[in-house]
Amino acid sequence: MAFSLDHVGVVVRDLDEAVHRFGTQFGWSAIGSPERLDHLGVTVAYLRNGADDTLVQVVCPTAPGPLWEHLDAQGEGLHHLCYAVDNIQAMAAAMAPGSALNIVRGGRGRLACFLPEPTVGVRIELTEARPSFGGFDGKA
Repeated sequence: MAFSLDHVGVVVRDLDEAVHRFGTQFGWSAIGSPERLDHLGVTVAYLRNGADDTLVQVVCPTAPGPLWEHLDAQGEGLHHLCYAVDNIQAMAAAMAPGSALNIVRGGRGRLACFLPEPTVGVRIELTEARPSFGGFDGKA
């Protein structure tokens, strides 16, 4: 089971303000344009730290649902750690045996799913190591 940290997910109320603050306070650069994922009720933006290529996914809910409820209950801040895996179906089955996981098309054209139980209080997302189609700019 090989996997690596893909990104850190942060939930916010105002996507533009969060992207601006990460940029001005910490020098993070936006990668591409924000992606509106209507089927998930969110808009996401990806930011890169030039020093070590760490990625932050800034997530803003656009419709009522679990993420909006999390934001109301917990406020803005850390939402999840996301690990890139070569075979999402196999890794999800190994990490959450017997669970029916909802694997969906997430940001950057990649399949993704959340594990049903947090690990030491942190939500864990799995994503494909490489997108099934396109990249940040939508090119194949």
